[in-house]
Amino acid sequence: MAPRLLPLALIALAAAGQGTKPKYIATDYPAHGKTGSLSIGAENWGHGISSSGDSIEIGDYIVIEVALYNERNKPFPLAAGNFTLRLNGKKPVLFPQSVGIVQSSVRNPGFENERELIATAGSANGDIVMGRRPNVERFPGDPRAQQQRLPTPVPPAPGDNSAEVRKPKVKADELVATTALVEGEAHPPVSGYLFYPYKGKLKSIKKLELLYEGPAGALSLVLE
Repeated sequence: MAPRLLPLALIALAAAGQGTKPKYIATDYPAHGKTGSLSIGAENWGHGISSSGDSIEIGDYIVIEVALYNERNKPFPLAAGNFTLRLNGKKPVLFPQSVGIVQSSVRNPGFENERELIATAGSANGDIVMGRRPNVERFPGDPRAQQQRLPTPVPPAPGDNSAEVRKPKVKADELVATTALVEGEAHPPVSGYLFYPYKGKLKSIKKLELLYEGPAGALSLVLE
Protein backbone atom coordinates (compact mmCIF):
# COMPACT_ATOMS: atom_id res chain seq x y z
CA MET A 1 0.00 0.00 0.00
CA ALA A 2 2.82 2.44 0.84
CA PRO A 3 4.22 2.64 -2.73
CA ARG A 4 0.76 3.56 -4.05
CA LEU A 5 0.53 6.50 -1.65
CA LEU A 6 3.74 8.11 -2.89
CA PRO A 7 2.37 9.44 -6.22
CA LEU A 8 -0.63 10.92 -4.42
CA ALA A 9 1.67 12.67 -1.98
CA LEU A 10 3.70 14.11 -4.82
CA ILE A 11 0.56 15.36 -6.57
CA ALA A 12 -0.61 17.04 -3.36
CA LEU A 13 2.79 18.69 -2.95
CA ALA A 14 2.73 20.04 -6.51
CA ALA A 15 -0.78 21.39 -6.05
CA ALA A 16 0.33 23.26 -2.94
CA GLY A 17 2.74 25.38 -5.01
CA GLN A 18 6.43 25.51 -5.76
CA GLY A 19 7.29 29.20 -5.60
CA THR A 20 9.64 30.91 -8.05
CA LYS A 21 13.22 30.12 -8.99
CA PRO A 22 15.52 31.87 -6.49
CA LYS A 23 18.49 33.83 -7.77
CA TYR A 24 22.02 32.80 -6.81
CA ILE A 25 22.36 35.04 -3.74
CA ALA A 26 20.21 37.57 -1.87
CA THR A 27 22.23 40.52 -3.17
CA ASP A 28 21.06 39.70 -6.70
CA TYR A 29 17.70 41.24 -5.74
CA PRO A 30 17.09 45.03 -5.82
CA ALA A 31 16.39 45.02 -2.06
CA HIS A 32 18.30 42.75 0.28
CA GLY A 33 19.45 42.44 3.87
CA LYS A 34 20.35 40.06 6.67
CA THR A 35 19.02 39.22 10.10
CA GLY A 36 20.66 36.50 12.17
CA SER A 37 21.67 33.68 9.84
CA LEU A 38 18.92 34.55 7.35
CA SER A 39 19.55 36.63 4.23
CA ILE A 40 16.50 38.02 2.42
CA GLY A 41 16.18 39.40 -1.08
CA ALA A 42 13.04 41.12 -2.42
CA GLU A 43 11.71 42.70 -5.60
CA ASN A 44 8.60 44.76 -6.30
CA TRP A 45 6.62 43.46 -9.29
CA GLY A 46 3.83 46.03 -9.11
CA HIS A 47 0.55 44.49 -10.28
CA GLY A 48 2.01 41.58 -12.23
CA ILE A 49 3.60 38.15 -11.91
CA SER A 50 5.64 36.18 -14.40
CA SER A 51 6.92 32.62 -14.65
CA SER A 52 8.42 30.58 -17.51
CA GLY A 53 7.21 33.02 -20.14
CA ASP A 54 3.68 33.29 -18.73
CA SER A 55 2.57 36.53 -17.12
CA ILE A 56 -0.63 38.00 -15.72
CA GLU A 57 -1.73 41.28 -14.19
CA ILE A 58 -3.47 41.43 -10.81
CA GLY A 59 -4.90 44.91 -10.45
CA ASP A 60 -6.06 44.65 -6.84
CA TYR A 61 -2.72 43.54 -5.40
CA ILE A 62 0.89 44.63 -5.02
CA VAL A 63 3.08 41.64 -5.82
CA ILE A 64 6.38 41.23 -3.98
CA GLU A 65 8.85 38.45 -4.71
CA VAL A 66 10.73 37.28 -1.63
CA ALA A 67 13.81 35.02 -1.53
CA LEU A 68 15.35 33.54 1.62
CA TYR A 69 18.85 32.14 2.15
CA ASN A 70 20.21 30.51 5.30
CA GLU A 71 23.94 30.47 6.02
CA ARG A 72 23.84 26.98 7.38
CA ASN A 73 21.31 25.77 4.79
CA LYS A 74 19.23 24.38 7.61
CA PRO A 75 15.42 24.19 7.35
CA PHE A 76 13.54 26.97 9.11
CA PRO A 77 9.86 27.81 9.67
CA LEU A 78 8.40 30.18 7.09
CA ALA A 79 5.03 31.93 7.12
CA ALA A 80 3.69 34.58 4.75
CA GLY A 81 2.54 36.49 7.83
CA ASN A 82 6.21 37.10 8.70
CA PHE A 83 6.21 39.73 5.93
CA THR A 84 4.18 42.95 5.99
CA LEU A 85 4.18 45.93 3.66
CA ARG A 86 4.35 49.56 4.75
CA LEU A 87 3.31 52.30 2.33
CA ASN A 88 4.70 55.83 2.61
CA GLY A 89 5.81 55.18 6.18
CA LYS A 90 2.22 54.97 7.39
CA LYS A 91 0.39 52.59 9.67
CA PRO A 92 -1.33 50.18 9.62
CA VAL A 93 0.79 47.88 7.50
CA LEU A 94 -0.59 45.53 4.83
CA PHE A 95 -0.61 41.77 5.43
CA PRO A 96 -0.30 39.31 2.52
CA GLN A 97 -3.54 37.80 1.29
CA SER A 98 -4.02 34.03 1.24
CA VAL A 99 -3.44 32.26 -2.05
CA GLY A 100 -7.03 30.97 -2.13
CA ILE A 101 -8.50 34.47 -1.92
CA VAL A 102 -6.13 35.79 -4.59
CA GLN A 103 -7.13 32.90 -6.84
CA SER A 104 -10.82 33.72 -6.35
CA SER A 105 -10.10 37.36 -7.14
CA VAL A 106 -8.43 36.64 -10.47
CA ARG A 107 -10.96 33.93 -11.32
CA ASN A 108 -14.03 36.14 -10.67
CA PRO A 109 -12.94 39.79 -10.77
CA GLY A 110 -16.23 41.28 -9.50
CA PHE A 111 -18.10 40.59 -12.74
CA GLU A 112 -21.56 40.84 -11.17
CA ASN A 113 -20.72 44.14 -9.46
CA GLU A 114 -19.21 45.88 -12.46
CA ARG A 115 -21.28 48.41 -14.31
CA GLU A 116 -22.51 46.99 -17.59
CA LEU A 117 -21.48 49.02 -20.62
CA ILE A 118 -23.55 48.51 -23.74
CA ALA A 119 -22.91 50.23 -27.07
CA THR A 120 -24.89 49.79 -30.25
CA ALA A 121 -24.03 50.55 -33.84
CA GLY A 122 -26.22 50.33 -36.92
CA SER A 123 -25.50 47.88 -39.71
CA ALA A 124 -27.19 46.57 -42.78
CA ASN A 125 -28.37 43.52 -40.88
CA GLY A 126 -29.53 45.40 -37.80
CA ASP A 127 -27.87 46.70 -34.64
CA ILE A 128 -24.57 45.33 -33.35
CA VAL A 129 -24.52 45.05 -29.57
CA MET A 130 -21.19 45.23 -27.70
CA GLY A 131 -20.61 44.74 -23.99
CA ARG A 132 -23.90 43.13 -23.07
CA ARG A 133 -23.71 40.14 -20.74
CA PRO A 134 -25.19 36.90 -22.05
CA ASN A 135 -28.59 36.05 -20.62
CA VAL A 136 -28.54 33.23 -18.09
CA GLU A 137 -31.46 30.91 -17.47
CA ARG A 138 -32.88 31.81 -14.05
CA PHE A 139 -35.16 28.78 -13.92
CA PRO A 140 -36.08 25.90 -16.28
CA GLY A 141 -37.83 27.29 -19.33
CA ASP A 142 -36.93 30.93 -18.58
CA PRO A 143 -37.79 32.77 -21.84
CA ARG A 144 -35.29 35.54 -21.08
CA ALA A 145 -32.40 33.18 -21.62
CA GLN A 146 -33.50 32.63 -25.23
CA GLN A 147 -33.53 36.34 -26.02
CA GLN A 148 -30.59 38.35 -27.38
CA ARG A 149 -28.13 35.48 -27.12
CA LEU A 150 -24.56 36.41 -28.09
CA PRO A 151 -23.00 34.70 -31.12
CA THR A 152 -21.15 31.47 -30.42
CA PRO A 153 -17.36 32.02 -30.72
CA VAL A 154 -15.93 30.43 -33.86
CA PRO A 155 -13.11 27.95 -33.09
CA PRO A 156 -9.77 28.41 -34.87
CA ALA A 157 -9.64 26.96 -38.36
CA PRO A 158 -7.72 23.70 -38.82
CA GLY A 159 -4.09 24.33 -39.58
CA ASP A 160 -3.97 27.66 -37.76
CA ASN A 161 -0.32 28.01 -36.72
CA SER A 162 -0.67 31.08 -34.53
CA ALA A 163 1.08 31.17 -31.15
CA GLU A 164 -2.31 31.28 -29.43
CA VAL A 165 -3.18 27.88 -30.88
CA ARG A 166 0.20 26.23 -30.50
CA LYS A 167 0.64 27.18 -26.83
CA PRO A 168 -2.43 27.53 -24.60
CA LYS A 169 -2.05 30.23 -21.97
CA VAL A 170 -1.82 29.14 -18.36
CA LYS A 171 -4.82 30.03 -16.22
CA ALA A 172 -4.30 33.03 -13.96
CA ASP A 173 -5.40 31.23 -10.79
CA GLU A 174 -3.03 28.35 -11.54
CA LEU A 175 -0.10 30.72 -12.03
CA VAL A 176 -0.89 32.36 -8.68
CA ALA A 177 -0.88 28.98 -6.92
CA THR A 178 2.34 27.69 -8.46
CA THR A 179 4.39 30.86 -7.91
CA ALA A 180 3.25 31.87 -4.42
CA LEU A 181 5.75 31.64 -1.56
CA VAL A 182 5.40 28.19 -0.02
CA GLU A 183 4.82 28.21 3.73
CA GLY A 184 5.92 25.65 6.29
CA GLU A 185 9.35 24.16 6.80
CA ALA A 186 11.52 25.93 4.24
CA HIS A 187 14.66 24.42 2.76
CA PRO A 188 16.81 27.32 1.52
CA PRO A 189 17.18 28.86 -0.86
CA VAL A 190 13.47 29.45 -1.47
CA SER A 191 11.53 32.23 -3.20
CA GLY A 192 7.99 33.08 -4.23
CA TYR A 193 5.40 35.82 -4.57
CA LEU A 194 3.42 37.50 -1.82
CA PHE A 195 0.17 39.33 -2.65
CA TYR A 196 -0.82 42.48 -0.74
CA PRO A 197 -4.33 43.89 -1.27
CA TYR A 198 -4.15 47.41 -2.71
CA LYS A 199 -6.63 49.15 -5.01
CA GLY A 200 -4.94 52.53 -5.12
CA LYS A 201 -2.62 53.93 -7.78
CA LEU A 202 0.97 52.74 -7.70
CA LYS A 203 2.13 56.29 -8.55
CA SER A 204 0.82 57.45 -5.18
CA ILE A 205 3.35 55.24 -3.36
CA LYS A 206 6.49 57.26 -2.65
CA LYS A 207 8.09 54.77 -0.27
CA LEU A 208 7.51 51.03 -0.06
CA GLU A 209 8.98 48.91 2.74
CA LEU A 210 8.91 45.16 3.22
CA LEU A 211 9.09 44.29 6.90
CA TYR A 212 10.19 40.88 8.14
CA GLU A 213 9.58 39.73 11.69
CA GLY A 214 10.02 36.05 12.45
CA PRO A 215 12.19 33.38 14.05
CA ALA A 216 15.37 34.86 12.55
CA GLY A 217 14.75 38.36 13.91
CA ALA A 218 13.52 41.56 12.26
CA LEU A 219 14.46 43.37 9.05
CA SER A 220 13.22 46.28 6.95
CA LEU A 221 13.85 46.43 3.18
CA VAL A 222 13.12 49.51 1.07
CA LEU A 223 11.69 48.47 -2.30
CA GLU A 224 11.99 50.34 -5.57
